[in-house]
Amino acid sequence: MEKNVKAYLTKEDMINENLVFDPLIERHSTWLAVNPIQGCPNDCRYCFMKKNNMTKVKPYVIKEYDKVIQEITRNKYYTPNIPICYFSKTDIMATKSNIDYLLKFLELLYESELYNPIVLVTKCFVPVEVINQLKRIQEIGKKVVIYISYSGLDNTIEKGVNNRYAIENFKNLYDAGINIIHYFRPLIPQNSTEEIIDNIVNKVCKYSMASVVTGLKVYKELASLYDFWEELKDVENPDEYECIWPKKIEEKLKKVALKYDYPIYQTNACALEYALGGYDKYGICNTEVCRSFNICDKKMRETCSAKNRNMTNRQIEEAFRSLGYFAVMYEIVNNILYVKNIVLSNEDICSLSGKIHMKVNNTVTNCDTNRYWNNALNGSKQLFV
Repeated sequence: MEKNVKAYLTKEDMINENLVFDPLIERHSTWLAVNPIQGCPNDCRYCFMKKNNMTKVKPYVIKEYDKVIQEITRNKYYTPNIPICYFSKTDIMATKSNIDYLLKFLELLYESELYNPIVLVTKCFVPVEVINQLKRIQEIGKKVVIYISYSGLDNTIEKGVNNRYAIENFKNLYDAGINIIHYFRPLIPQNSTEEIIDNIVNKVCKYSMASVVTGLKVYKELASLYDFWEELKDVENPDEYECIWPKKIEEKLKKVALKYDYPIYQTNACALEYALGGYDKYGICNTEVCRSFNICDKKMRETCSAKNRNMTNRQIEEAFRSLGYFAVMYEIVNNILYVKNIVLSNEDICSLSGKIHMKVNNTVTNCDTNRYWNNALNGSKQLFV
């Protein structure tokens, strides 16, 4: 990766030797993440990119826009149906150079044979020229979903972010006929009272198809940055959890969701499938999070239940072979596949889970060196403090 980065950055850009660049393409628990630009000028205190020293910096191009699509289609985890989230390790609307890159790239997506659902995430203002490009893409049958990140947190925590832009985005994208998901993250003590949650959902529910809520992704090495949440200092091994949440948050979310008859999901994959008109492909249906945490659309639940079917051994073995694994020993208990004789990376687990429609757990020691954090698909738990 270091070689590629130096090929695209100037000597001046490389002065800061503490910058850490992630791979261009990663398999996450909901989508394929494609990040040809990395680094964000904003400085949200909770941001996972602080681990790489990649906040409050100029965004860096690590792959030119006309080289990205060919990298996607030859990636190990690419399939013709997987949603692709672009630019999740910058805010692609944050700078003029980012927007210029995006417009050129969207034109290539428009012209390409790539029909994977397109996902973008932003806290910043979406310009009209970007909206027009997204409309053109939709008109030829390619699906687009925009996540608008709006947490209700102020500038002491989300430094550089203007919440007014988020509200304008909801209205403008809705008027353009583009599907929106509200990203409500992270839920921390400062934005998790029932009054604040109600105020936020009231603002977005008329425009957004659903909200995705997440707790805080916590890293040991960033512990000093989480001084806005006193209780975190007493949490041992915070990296082991998928998210850490304020106590009783589920009750508050459920009450507000029922008030507005509005879907709120803890499981991002479920929210995205809802927006795309699909169904659960990761074995979430009828699990604890499905029954107790996801406030799901009734029709969506019925669809997922109807299509939730057991895979044959042959289908499972084909899924392993597609990732380069042969003679795998496994057993299935309560629709969870336990792998007994190999160690899968988190990326492999996410990909396999999407192929066989169930959760996947390693039963041997996990020596995963993949950067991607723990998630529910590999058995990681939530913590409420």
